[in-house]
Amino acid sequence: MNGHMRCLWLLLLGLAFVGCERTDLDEVTTKEKTKTQAAIPLGHGRGTQEFPYTVAEMQEGAKPQSLNGCWVMGYVVGSTYLSFDNAMFEVPTPYDTNILLAGDSLCTDVTKCIAVELNKTEIKKQFSLNRCPEHLRHFIVVCGVWGLYFKHTGLRQVSQGYWLPDFDASTLTPAPTEWEEWNEEF
Repeated sequence: MNGHMRCLWLLLLGLAFVGCERTDLDEVTTKEKTKTQAAIPLGHGRGTQEFPYTVAEMQEGAKPQSLNGCWVMGYVVGSTYLSFDNAMFEVPTPYDTNILLAGDSLCTDVTKCIAVELNKTEIKKQFSLNRCPEHLRHFIVVCGVWGLYFKHTGLRQVSQGYWLPDFDASTLTPAPTEWEEWNEEF
């Protein structure tokens, strides 16, 4: 009988551990992160997350190849209200509906900027200088719809993005052309 009790206890103990599973800490961390993971751009010139457009490329007429939007990167240098004539390059700013991106973190020339619309509360909380003044002159990568905003090329309906503090955009090179990619394979 004593042997049967041991077997029964071992069986019950074994069944108790069947319900347990190994939890990968990276998986838990990933579930808690925001929808968009911060990925350092590999270059620029395609409008993708890996090769986002620069402010200059947007101003020169780069148009996304996808209707789902395009990725743009730059430094948040200010915001504006109703037109580029009202651009502000300091904080605090009373405006939380947009930010101005530039290719240079010290830019104060509105003609070298694009406006980025912040139309959702969640996006405003994350990127607005009104709510996050400490992000002035920080690097950002955002995804939205290319279009005219304040009568200039800009980014509307931003759906996602992330900050890359202390990132140096001067280290990035243009994305390889299809010919260069094909040539590297051989």
